[in-house]
Amino acid sequence: MVCLIASSQAWAAAPTKKILILFPLESNSPGFVQFDQALRSALNESQAYRFDFYVECMDLLRFPGERYLRDLVQIYREKYSTRNIDLIIAPLRLSHDFLAQYAGELFPGTPVLAIDLDTRLIDAHTLQRSSAVVTGKFAMENTLDLALGLHPKVREVFVVSGASRVDRDVATLVQNAFRGYTERVQFHYLSELSMEETLRGVAALPAHSIIYYVSFFQDADGQAFLPNQAVAMISATASVPVYGLSESYIGAGAVGGRVYSYVRLGAKTAQAALGILSGEANGAVGPLEEPADQVIFDWHQFKRWGIREADLPAGSMVRYRDFSPWQAYRFQILGIASVLILQTLIIGALVFNLKKRRQAEAEAHRRMTELAHVTRVATIGELAASLAHEINQPLTAILSNAQAAQRFLSSSAPDLDEIRQILDDIVRDDDRVSEVIRRMRALLKKQTDSYESFDLDQAVRECITLVHDSAPLDGLSIRADLNTNLPVVRADRVQLQQVLFNLMVNAVAAMSEAPGTARKMLITTAMEDPRTVKVSVTDSGTGIDELQVDRLFEPFYTTKPSGMGMGLAISQTIVKAHGGKMGALNHPEGGATFYFTLPIVREGRP
Repeated sequence: MVCLIASSQAWAAAPTKKILILFPLESNSPGFVQFDQALRSALNESQAYRFDFYVECMDLLRFPGERYLRDLVQIYREKYSTRNIDLIIAPLRLSHDFLAQYAGELFPGTPVLAIDLDTRLIDAHTLQRSSAVVTGKFAMENTLDLALGLHPKVREVFVVSGASRVDRDVATLVQNAFRGYTERVQFHYLSELSMEETLRGVAALPAHSIIYYVSFFQDADGQAFLPNQAVAMISATASVPVYGLSESYIGAGAVGGRVYSYVRLGAKTAQAALGILSGEANGAVGPLEEPADQVIFDWHQFKRWGIREADLPAGSMVRYRDFSPWQAYRFQILGIASVLILQTLIIGALVFNLKKRRQAEAEAHRRMTELAHVTRVATIGELAASLAHEINQPLTAILSNAQAAQRFLSSSAPDLDEIRQILDDIVRDDDRVSEVIRRMRALLKKQTDSYESFDLDQAVRECITLVHDSAPLDGLSIRADLNTNLPVVRADRVQLQQVLFNLMVNAVAAMSEAPGTARKMLITTAMEDPRTVKVSVTDSGTGIDELQVDRLFEPFYTTKPSGMGMGLAISQTIVKAHGGKMGALNHPEGGATFYFTLPIVREGRP
């Protein structure tokens, strides 16, 4: 920051130099615009001076009369008599000639920096009168070589130029430069013509020919043009490609050529100007020349004429391409495409793995459901003898009552009231058998998951009835302490009954060694918290081996001689799938409690 402040203060204290740019043509000439911008930019970068710029575009081609010149001189006298101009920059011979006639009167003693399009256009008088000279250097021969190389069948070259003094001077340079090509191609010079005649001429040229455009500031009728506007008109009408000697023609209609940069010409002019302002004597600032070292082509024009980009000379610059995201952002697009492809592959792999995982989970669930069904069947099988007894008793009673009814009906005067009572007994025993079979079928039925909202207490009572009716233990007492105000739960009814049924069967087995009067089981339901219900099965058996507590819910772990060890493992899986948990604990006085929890349905009872 300190350096910036010091630099700003030094620049503010620098002396101010007044620069007059005396341009003889229109202010909107493309080459002059680029030259002027580069010149000012380079001078303003200097820390030695501050600059005031004055620009006069004299428009001498359109107003060449003596009266206009006298008026112009009078205006400049009034404008600059008290300005003390430090340096005059004079582009082109028209400005040089104007200063040769009027500099002593208008700007006595002011140094002049002469600028021209080509070194060969500077005459001895200009060199003598000027403090320094900066020029370009056209490469007409190189451009012609380029054109003939790209169009090897060309036999004729049509050189087009205007009728102004500037046009004639540059055309003379071109004509002298092309003398060495007369044995290779035939030259035709279209100059000193009106624009209408020029356009008619270029519209019907032979197939194996090209146009070499020089400049066109004015036609034979005195009509003024900007050279880039004229080349655009000629190119649009021409039946053959157009090449030119100026950078400003490329983009206006010329195919291309070897040219020099007006920007660099402006920078070299600033270099010479600073040398003059620093007090160097006349002649001490040597002549500066900007060579034509750029080969530039217009993309649209070489596409128009079927020129392949691969045939262009090495190092060529191609301008005015149609915007192509691929050309402008090729590496970014490749990078993004690579990332997208990689992401697609990763996502595809993840989707494939997810699909396989879901298939595996579905298969595991199916296997678990089948195993749960097998476990239910096995559990029912453990009670098969008791269930057979439970069914056999009412069937025996039905048979006895049916036989008794037959005997009553065989008598001469059957007692209808007695027979009616017998039939009522048969119906009651049949209902008893049907209820036992219904409960068994509900547990044995193989079905897919079916979630529904139901009363948990009712499901618990059904399991209690089934176990009570089928338990093989004498003296077994099953007591229920159920909370009648429980909210409904949403679950698979059969699976939850399987869990409770398995816990109750395990409790029966745990009490098999206990005395008959001590075989007691307690089933409770309660709210564990506002969102969870808890179902517990407590027995008075031998309890849980403390060394094996952690293995209770492992698959294939069992304390039964004939058990599979899958009941508790499957029960835990079922409870977890319903969003609950399962556990067990011992009682100091003996026995154990197994429990599971379930989330409630918050909407309330149906």
